[in-house]
Amino acid sequence: PGTTAPPRLLSRLPRASSRSAGSGSAERRRGEAAPSAPGAMLSAKETAALIEILARSGDSLEASSNAFMRAFVRSDHFRVAAAMCIMLEDDLMPASHRLTALYIIHDLYKNESAAVHPFTPFLVAMVEAAAAPPPEGDEPRVAERNLLSSLLSKGATAGGGGSAADVPKKSPSELAALWKAGAAELPLPDLAALRASYAERDARV
Repeated sequence: PGTTAPPRLLSRLPRASSRSAGSGSAERRRGEAAPSAPGAMLSAKETAALIEILARSGDSLEASSNAFMRAFVRSDHFRVAAAMCIMLEDDLMPASHRLTALYIIHDLYKNESAAVHPFTPFLVAMVEAAAAPPPEGDEPRVAERNLLSSLLSKGATAGGGGSAADVPKKSPSELAALWKAGAAELPLPDLAALRASYAERDARV
């Protein structure tokens, strides 16, 4: 993918990438409403489809990702994932939606290296935020930290005796129970190595 998603999306994410320009005009030609979701990136119909997928807290992460890929054509994946990033940054999702969204964002480009995956900088920023001490009165985001650690680390374990390969087969509710506040925290991925992997790419953007 030639488009990157920097960690602070609200200020730096391109609002209209070459990937999404054509699909947006085609939608409007078919009579769909103009975009009305975060950052004016999604139409009302797209927003409803996305929320329906994210709300399936009993479905496995893998099943939800597959549903996402059926609901949105490949040329729209970056744009919809970027909208999810904005919603995640602005805390516009409940916890169960957040786990599914993070998994989908990673899964869309899972076959790419960290240097090529357009959302690596965002995912690194999110795992750092989840690992930081929470504001007073807030619960630590152990499930988010552990999910991202398992996705971004090679040879990671899922905790509770499982492996990272088991994570996609679990639902957000199962992961929230496994990784509730006070549960063991998985080791963080090598954040310095991940940053180095995309630093040269970002310098060229």
